[in-house]
Amino acid sequence: KKYKTLILDLRRNGGGLVETLQRLVGNLFDRDITIGNMKLRKESKPMLAKTRGDSGYKGQVFVLVDSESGSASEVLARVVQLEKRGTVLGDRTYGKVMRSRVPASDRSRNRNLLRSKRDRCGHHHGRREESRRHRRFT
Repeated sequence: KKYKTLILDLRRNGGGLVETLQRLVGNLFDRDITIGNMKLRKESKPMLAKTRGDSGYKGQVFVLVDSESGSASEVLARVVQLEKRGTVLGDRTYGKVMRSRVPASDRSRNRNLLRSKRDRCGHHHGRREESRRHRRFT
C-alpha cells in the first residue's frame, strides 16, 4: 500500500494455482474482473476475480514476462494489459494456458492449476507429471 510502484517479475514462471491468480488480480483492481472463461465439454463458465475494494493496491503496476512465462502468468499479464491497469514488458510469452488437476499422489491436496504444457509435462522442472483431466482456459 505504501509503495507507488509494483513490479511483478513473471519471467520463467510456468503457471500456478487458479485461486492464487484470482487473489492476485483481485488485489490489483477496485472492481470484480472476469479473467477468462473455463471451457468445459458442454458449457463455458466465467472465471471471476473478486476485488478487495479499498484495501487493494492502487499504485502503478509493471509486469515482466518472457518466453518461459506461461499459463497463469500469461493470464495475469494479459488482464493487466486489457484492463489498462499497468504496463507489460518483455518478450512474447509461451502461449499455452491449460487448467489441470494433479493427482493427490503428486501433491498434498488435489488443486486446480493453470500450467503451461511444458510445465505440465515436466520439461521445465525436470520431472514428469501427468494430469488426469485437462480443460481449456481462454
